[in-house]
Amino acid sequence: MLFLGSDVHMCGLHPVDVVFGMLIHLDDEFQGPQTMSDRRTLVGFQALSYCGCCDGFLFAEWRVFEQKIADDDGVRGLGRRIDYFSDFGGREGQSLWRASHFGGAVSISVDTVVVGAPMSGGGGGAAYVYMRNQGGADQWGFMKKIVPSDVSNGQFGTAVSISGDTIAASAPLLNATGLGDSGAAYVFTRNQNGVNQWGQVKRLLSSDLAASDHFGSSLAINADALVVGAQQADGNGLDSGAAYLFMQNQGGSNVWGQVDKFLPTTVGASDNLGSAVAISSGTIVAGAYNGLDSGIRCGTAFMFRIKYNNGPRVLIPLADQTVTVNSPLAFTVPAGTFSDPDVNETLLLTTSPAVPAWLMFDPITGAFSGTPTVANAYPIAVIATDSDGASATNQFVINVVAAPNTYSALSLGFQTFGSNQIIVVSLNGVSGKGYRLQRTPSLSGNVIWTDVATGTADVTGAISFYDPASTGSMFYRAVAQ
Repeated sequence: MLFLGSDVHMCGLHPVDVVFGMLIHLDDEFQGPQTMSDRRTLVGFQALSYCGCCDGFLFAEWRVFEQKIADDDGVRGLGRRIDYFSDFGGREGQSLWRASHFGGAVSISVDTVVVGAPMSGGGGGAAYVYMRNQGGADQWGFMKKIVPSDVSNGQFGTAVSISGDTIAASAPLLNATGLGDSGAAYVFTRNQNGVNQWGQVKRLLSSDLAASDHFGSSLAINADALVVGAQQADGNGLDSGAAYLFMQNQGGSNVWGQVDKFLPTTVGASDNLGSAVAISSGTIVAGAYNGLDSGIRCGTAFMFRIKYNNGPRVLIPLADQTVTVNSPLAFTVPAGTFSDPDVNETLLLTTSPAVPAWLMFDPITGAFSGTPTVANAYPIAVIATDSDGASATNQFVINVVAAPNTYSALSLGFQTFGSNQIIVVSLNGVSGKGYRLQRTPSLSGNVIWTDVATGTADVTGAISFYDPASTGSMFYRAVAQ
């Protein structure tokens, strides 16, 4: 489809040479009806003027087109210019925006647009956020200027990308960690530091960053995945290039840790892999504009999958657990028990069958806890399920056994009350533990023990029982309760 602007741009009386459509970003995240008539396209175009009244400067404009498909299949482009001067004080502020390369990179997500101006501020760069209906219906008003605190001459805004409430932007000429032109990428979120403030949450560097890598020469973000190109990295020879994948929660919540580096063995010196990148639904494409194919430097592009919908796997079989009646159980599924080959996959833990009433299971930590009251064997299946519904099962058994009998030496004595002698049985047990004294006249045959008394050991573990009814020979024992 061809989109034509409704006006001819002039600077004073001199025509401006327009290169139209240098950068195009189609919003594929629009949440309304998915028809072409409802989708929006952001087109950036640069205009070069050498007229004397403007002192010879490079500037850029961009515009949003709302596509309308006519009944006769003709296309009408309804262009709305977004006023670049709103942030620079009109023509009086020419010295501020002259040669800023505003529109050198653009991206749109639903009703939010981000525009890069990598030469703003003398080469430090900036990015500008605009929102639909800001300042009026369909006005696409200015919302925020984004400039990282550590960028002074890195051409921030060379590449920009937005997905939902997250913006990524790069400064490929930043001297990060003292390395000249090594580059960096930045992540901003809509409500960081306040509503619609688009505050910075992370600066990203590659794991093998080197001088002149130009890390951030391109980038693209989709949901929680960000791919960054470094077209002058030297991994497979000078300027062979590379691309890097970062995930939002890799290494912790909102850490945006690196999870992969893409550099095929077929990429060689001067290929410049990472000169352009894109990502969608677990698939990455990286361009090498100077790539060698059949001996000709015609450029190449490479596809990478970061998700193949592989199912989880059991790496560590769970060991059976043994616990005694009335004793607490504490067991946690060890880290690394399950694995999933897909990058940054999240596994949900469940149990089958339902755990017994005395047992609790935390699906987030994988911890089992509880105190059994009855001896029994409880088979437990722990199931790990990934985001695609594939699962793996790991089984173990919780064996609840009766507490073993413990015996302590008893001492016998007599106390006289009037004309009667009462047997006194004493033992040294466990402080605070309850005991039951039992007796039997014989230890042969079918032994029957009769309860005599119960009591609790004092702080020293001592306890004494009295048996006033004993006649004849008796055997005694004390049983822990």
